[in-house]
Amino acid sequence: MKRNGMKATVMVVDDTPANLDLLDRMLRAAGYRVLAFPRGRLALEAAAETPPDLIVLDVLMPDMDGFEVCRRLKANPRLASVPVLFISALGDTSDKLRAFACGGADYITKPFQEEEVLARAGAHLEIAALQRRLREQNENLERLVAERTRELVEERARALRSFAERIRGARWGEERSLGLDGPATSAVSEFGALSEAIEELAEKTYTREELRARYVGAMIRAEEKARKIFARELHDGPLQSAAAAIRRVQMARESMDENSSGELRELLDTAEEIMKNAGDELRGFCEKLSPSWVRLGLVSAIDENAATLSRAHGDANVEATTDETLDSLPEEHVLALVRIMQEAVSNSVRHGDARSIQVRVRNEGRTVRFSIRDDGKGFDAGEHPGTEYERLRTSGRRGLANISERVRLLRGTIRLESSPGEGCSIDIVFPDPRETVADQ
Repeated sequence: MKRNGMKATVMVVDDTPANLDLLDRMLRAAGYRVLAFPRGRLALEAAAETPPDLIVLDVLMPDMDGFEVCRRLKANPRLASVPVLFISALGDTSDKLRAFACGGADYITKPFQEEEVLARAGAHLEIAALQRRLREQNENLERLVAERTRELVEERARALRSFAERIRGARWGEERSLGLDGPATSAVSEFGALSEAIEELAEKTYTREELRARYVGAMIRAEEKARKIFARELHDGPLQSAAAAIRRVQMARESMDENSSGELRELLDTAEEIMKNAGDELRGFCEKLSPSWVRLGLVSAIDENAATLSRAHGDANVEATTDETLDSLPEEHVLALVRIMQEAVSNSVRHGDARSIQVRVRNEGRTVRFSIRDDGKGFDAGEHPGTEYERLRTSGRRGLANISERVRLLRGTIRLESSPGEGCSIDIVFPDPRETVADQ
């Protein structure tokens, strides 16, 4: 694994010399540059100076345990995106949950197998590399949008100057291009010239809201495009490598004779299981990034995601009802509605402690109504910043900000209602795109 033509750097932190030496030799043999530290504090200082590409971190260490080391890493903006792979003798579910809660990307229990460590390290390095590329693409898009915005502002300024010059240069009260005498003709031609100037200005003028909407819309479309690229590269790279490795293990087992040791067979079985688990995780990443349900129609997409969200959020139950006449909505609309549902359900559970969430999509003739209601603790709608993107974003409500912008892309409207102790409801209405096409 290389980054910009250089070997990927893996930082290993473990207070047991034997484990530290084993991981060091194992990772170096796989082609990585390794930085080994016996204490979390030393590792934090070194990482802050030169961020590694991956950190392999023990949990039980003196002075500062692995959970605290990970929390401090994630609190540092320079290190927050570095994946942390925990390796520990602690195998309880509660320990694993603590690891993920403090920002860990993965968890391996001791005693570990070399194949598992290398497979998971490789997968997370590949994912991190693709995420960096995604961030770079977004930054490039922001730069291009900023440049275009500046060009539009300059064009508007030129149009304003031209308008002002035409107004200053007008000889009001004199005969105009109609070639006729009289005050009425003069007034008509004067207002005609003024009207033409105003129309020209209107064509070249973009409001701040229009510029912002164009920018955010472009960002959302670019994000979905980058998700597809990311998923394709995961599928064609690490996932295919995992499949090839599984096949090699199977071939090795098939070539063994009856006298082969049971220990060797057990090692091959373990290696196959590890690679299958890694492949399943990679397929899960691909599905999240570029979901297959988007091609199944709206009804199946909403139902499948309602079930997935119910499982993901444990005690919360998500029930969905979708008008079957809407099953043929374009994929772009299916994707937007499901993304809105995912954001809304996540907000309801995490911030509203909701346990029952009702999702309904109705055909209302030339429009579609998308409603989400929950039984959460609610809030005072009068103190809420509304549904405008910038106010939501700057007030820390990123989920609602993203919903608001996706509604804008659907050319719809959104209404948010809530009261303390009475849950929350979101009503979205947008034009049926199939009706728009039929009218053309």
